[in-house]
Amino acid sequence: PADQLHLLTLLGTLDLSFNEIKTFEKDTRFPPDLRDLTLTGNLLGEDPDANWLNVIDSNSDCRSSLQKLLVQMNHICGHFPLPSSLSALTVLDVSVNHISQLDCGPSWTPQLNSLRMLVLSYNGLTELPDEIGLLLKLRELNIENNKLEALPSGLCKCTSLVSLTAQSNQISNLPPEFSTLKSLE
Repeated sequence: PADQLHLLTLLGTLDLSFNEIKTFEKDTRFPPDLRDLTLTGNLLGEDPDANWLNVIDSNSDCRSSLQKLLVQMNHICGHFPLPSSLSALTVLDVSVNHISQLDCGPSWTPQLNSLRMLVLSYNGLTELPDEIGLLLKLRELNIENNKLEALPSGLCKCTSLVSLTAQSNQISNLPPEFSTLKSLE
């Protein structure tokens, strides 16, 4: 049962892909050493009132251990708030959903200082927030197959970026500062 997940103290990987999970109960506790959580192919986001991400983001049990969060192929629509408390998170993949905008509240950036890979492909993103440039350790950004018309100039602050995948968008030109990204492969 979900209310006893936290008792699996040695569990490092939890793959709940292709089930019918719509949300987690507010008091759900995850294993304290959980590093990888895969929720691909579920029904997350189907109920707009269910705040599944907040349950994970505010979960004190795995806040400092969760490194990889995969939530591809769900029903996440509209605004997607980037998690603000997962300080160990290195990989976040929310591809193949219906996200139109990333919400970057004032508290998210300092906490996502470990994020290395952000996958936002196959959504409906029309723009990226300029604050994306505050993810200084970001190495890979995949934004292919969205509806982006431009890249934010703030992206040029991601000096660790080595891979940017942006094909199949509507981008007409790059920000002038783009030439400062010497690390792109």
